[in-house]
Amino acid sequence: MNEPFSYSGIWWVPGHETETTSGVISYEFGKMLKLELNGEIRPNSDFQILILGSCSNGKIITLYKCLKTSSQASVPGYVTESYTCVICLVSYHYNTEEDIKFNSILFRFDSLNEWLGHKIFKNTKEKSTKDSEIYSIEAKIPKLKIVSFEDIRMSFKYFYSLSYGNEGFSIKNLNPWIMIDFNEAKKLEDIWYYLQNVSSFIDLGIGKRSKLLNLQAIPIHNEERVNNIEIYYMIFDKGKTNEYKSYFMPFVYDEILHDIAKYLKGWFNVIKKYNPTYETLFASFDNPYINPVHEFLTLTQALESFHSRKYTKDYVVPKKEYNKIIKILKKKIDGESIERYYKDFLISRLIHWNSKTLRIRLKELYQNNDNELKGIIKNKNIFIDKIVNTCNYYTHYDKTLEPNIIKGKDLILYNQKLRLIIIILLLKESRFKEDLIKKIIEKYEYLSVVNVY
Repeated sequence: MNEPFSYSGIWWVPGHETETTSGVISYEFGKMLKLELNGEIRPNSDFQILILGSCSNGKIITLYKCLKTSSQASVPGYVTESYTCVICLVSYHYNTEEDIKFNSILFRFDSLNEWLGHKIFKNTKEKSTKDSEIYSIEAKIPKLKIVSFEDIRMSFKYFYSLSYGNEGFSIKNLNPWIMIDFNEAKKLEDIWYYLQNVSSFIDLGIGKRSKLLNLQAIPIHNEERVNNIEIYYMIFDKGKTNEYKSYFMPFVYDEILHDIAKYLKGWFNVIKKYNPTYETLFASFDNPYINPVHEFLTLTQALESFHSRKYTKDYVVPKKEYNKIIKILKKKIDGESIERYYKDFLISRLIHWNSKTLRIRLKELYQNNDNELKGIIKNKNIFIDKIVNTCNYYTHYDKTLEPNIIKGKDLILYNQKLRLIIIILLLKESRFKEDLIKKIIEKYEYLSVVNVY
């Protein structure tokens, strides 16, 4: 998935195998899959659910959800067409959308080996004779836990190859993979759910957005002994793949080994309950292109969303008493000699006056999580004042607040604190142990200059 490719072949729509046209499918990380045809594909349509291909290098391909982006004709000459495709499946032909189901998926990320923390191979020269040299290769493979929750079974797999050089045998391409087996065959849209949720959990462990390097699937009917299906799709390009050292990581595999099933199950539940907070957090997580002001407003909104779902009592004055107040105020407003439009406006605003403000929400979050947050926030009142004033300034443009808002490099540091607060709250909801959360915060304090999150 990380490597670009360009395959020439013949292409057709399922059910129209005799109406083929030649063309090239190309892929580049961070860009849409592109199919360029030397002719028209039949039946002609601006959108094809499936396009099948047989390539000159022997690969068989299924392209899924293809949109025609151009069609040109010249005289003399012939028609050419271009399509962008959402997904490319290599190794199998699927004739219907309903057939695209899988029993298992395999995937790997950059930094996964470092997160797992396993340096498992060691080779030693035993002896040398006139005709040969004898080496021993020791493999100390840890017992990676098999995790079962919801309707999946997750495990870690190692794949490697050996090479021989001047210093004897060495391990080449040692790659840990994550494997998810499903109790029932899953469609593609279900696979994305599990893939994204597991990868986001590991992202929190690594401390940055990981880069998906490979994605494979095992088909449900494998009587033909089909190879694992390689899946390609457009992924946001995060630049070069760099290994992230474990001492920068908030938590590593060994620290959660004994409770990983509980934490993963908790994380999946968190994503369901606090989905807006989760989506908002990861939209800005390790995003080099986001503006600091935009990031600040996004993270503040994520905190408000978390509070509203965690604490369902979203009002200040008890409802029964407030309803009495509304009746009195409505009667008072109706009795005033002002235009009906203004009366209706004021009355419509009454219902919102009892909603909790950002300031109240932040105070309650701190009060209910002070053991964890006091390691991040040194002065609660100053911190909350700064957050509220800055949010009101950028949202409502109250110029009187400008002297008291967060600016420049301070805004970047506050964003870092807000992000960590949200993550700590979500990890706590995922049932992470208090001592592990404390360790993450201590690492943040020690390494904040390199941005743990």
